[in-house]
Amino acid sequence: MTILGSNSYVVNETQNEVFTTLGAAVSAAVDDDVIVLPSGTITETARVVIDKDLTIDGGGSNRTRTILKPAFNTTYGGNQPTEAFIYIAPG
Repeated sequence: MTILGSNSYVVNETQNEVFTTLGAAVSAAVDDDVIVLPSGTITETARVVIDKDLTIDGGGSNRTRTILKPAFNTTYGGNQPTEAFIYIAPG
């Protein structure tokens, strides 16, 4: 689950869909979709794997004012999907 403010949502602008979590938005997205995060800080409490070609923009003016962080310390290491809390697959 993503901890968001009461009026904050993750939006897939390409598909015109609204989600309450980044993970749900990424799972439902297809290549070349544009996902917009709400401005502020998003604290991810579940692992997110981005394994498709997406544009993820931050909220706020010029879409630059979003911080994405894990809710707790995560394992850093060999760039493996099983080790990363937020994993972006190459390709």
